[in-house]
Amino acid sequence: CWRRYLFLCAKVRQNPTPELIKAISKEQFLMQGLISYLPNCRHMKMTEKLSAARWSMMSAESLCPLKK
Repeated sequence: CWRRYLFLCAKVRQNPTPELIKAISKEQFLMQGLISYLPNCRHMKMTEKLSAARWSMMSAESLCPLKK
């Protein structure tokens, strides 16, 4: 979920669209449900875990604003 979210953020920075912002919002919602499992995830570095927790709480629009 975290890596898919990072991929979407990179993609939206290249070509920001409302559909991608919506997809990011959906991934954030999924990540919020997974935060309690982060301490047990052995395949993620601590920095990744902290970033995942922090980014899941930010709005998609603030992370990847659409250019007007």
